[in-house]
Amino acid sequence: MEHTQPLDDKKLFYSIGEVSQMLGVEPSTLRYWETEFKQLSPSRTQRGRRQYKASDIEILRRIYHLVRVEGIAIDQAKNRLAVMGEKEQQRIEAIARLMKVKKLLQDLRNIL
Repeated sequence: MEHTQPLDDKKLFYSIGEVSQMLGVEPSTLRYWETEFKQLSPSRTQRGRRQYKASDIEILRRIYHLVRVEGIAIDQAKNRLAVMGEKEQQRIEAIARLMKVKKLLQDLRNIL
């Protein structure tokens, strides 16, 4: 899964294209999620281009997990994200890491 790609510690902001690639979703999906989830509010350049911080990307990863991995509806995802505690956030992050390991193992199996 691409959505577990680590962030660059030296970089403060990411473009919508970079975040789109990280998560494996279209930029239009990110723009849509921005309208649906009040927790997501990337800053803008003077020209109006979105600039995502690491905290924005973490929120997007949670949204991705709820909508794409768990397959729940946007309205339910909004509610879950609003009340999501530290324990559930850790669970989502653990699942994302496990999915990355699974993909790596599958890739290795395909090579052999």
